Amino acid sequence: AVWCCVFACRQAKAPEAGVAEAGAPAVEVTAGPSPEAPAADRGPGPDPREELTQRTYDVVLDGTTIYRATTAGIAIEEGIDPSNPVRLGVLHLAGSVNDLEWLGRIKVDPPPATYIAAALGPAGVAVADVTDPTGPVEAARVDTDGAAMGLAWSAPFLYVADGAAGVVAIDLSNPAAPRRIAAWEGDPLVTGLPLNSTGALPPPPYVRSVTLEASGIPIVYAAAGPVGVVALDVADFRFHRRGNGAMRAVWAVNTPGDARASTSAGDILLVADGPAGLQVIGPRTAGGIGPSIAGTYATLDMCRGVAASGTTAYLAVGDRGLEIVDVSDPASPRRLGGFVPKRPVNRVTVGSGGLLHLANDGAGLTIVDASDPAAVRHVFTTPESR
Repeated sequence: AVWCCVFACRQAKAPEAGVAEAGAPAVEVTAGPSPEAPAADRGPGPDPREELTQRTYDVVLDGTTIYRATTAGIAIEEGIDPSNPVRLGVLHLAGSVNDLEWLGRIKVDPPPATYIAAALGPAGVAVADVTDPTGPVEAARVDTDGAAMGLAWSAPFLYVADGAAGVVAIDLSNPAAPRRIAAWEGDPLVTGLPLNSTGALPPPPYVRSVTLEASGIPIVYAAAGPVGVVALDVADFRFHRRGNGAMRAVWAVNTPGDARASTSAGDILLVADGPAGLQVIGPRTAGGIGPSIAGTYATLDMCRGVAASGTTAYLAVGDRGLEIVDVSDPASPRRLGGFVPKRPVNRVTVGSGGLLHLANDGAGLTIVDASDPAAVRHVFTTPESR
């Protein structure tokens, strides 16, 4: 949802002069002392947008620097001491940030700069220059046909999960001048899904997340909600540079739930399938990951997001927080541990040394040490007021 803040300014008015009654001697009326101290003495009030930087939907790491996707924009902290991240800066944006994608150092003219991209729902995609994390600036904005929900980067292309509009590919060779080059509009007939028993078409896709095939095959996986997961071949424009390239759907897996996010883990694809938990798709066949569900893990709540390190999956399961699952046997995922913070967990980002960064909704950022999955240790949660 896009949150709007309305700021009102109050202007103090001097008391009106009194009016003497007819025939009465004129009396000079002077204004008494103001019940409030002068504005200059009170100092500036709190920024009403600060509260909106608390609600966190995604976390991206660059070394020890933490970038949070929030309702107000991008909040940036230095996390060299994970028990006490320090605020560096905030970039206020036009929409609530659903997802962040690290672009890194891009050489353009003028000299190279460091960039991050933000998915802003109906407001499109923002490209931000974070070369100086204490003074981030918006470098460009791309309007998309749908609602930008998720991002994936493989230079120079940014892939956008665009809600009901499918998937869009944007050329960021010059981050200040993004260029839309291809799209998959999500036609359910293209996905290859069969008609149901009544002959009706499958439900239209709603793409919340995109991820790249880890092996280097030019495939983008779209987590397409009720349609499941759709594999898109992007070789036409990525390698062959053929005109206004196309994304071709090569297969789809109609998962039992509501596909919200996915990630590659070795030769399998892990899908956060909403109420149906975690779906394990694969293993890979000669033509890419084969379109079949190898195993399922039932989560304790809505599975919103998934990250992986080796054969360990980290699941964002809403009100039930974090679940850690061993997927070394794709047919039999096995719970290793978990952690339940006080607010819902939207995404999990894997850091170094066993640290996990949880996008903890209204609680902001939570950091835990999961080096021992059976005994996850709390390290930090954003204070209620900063």
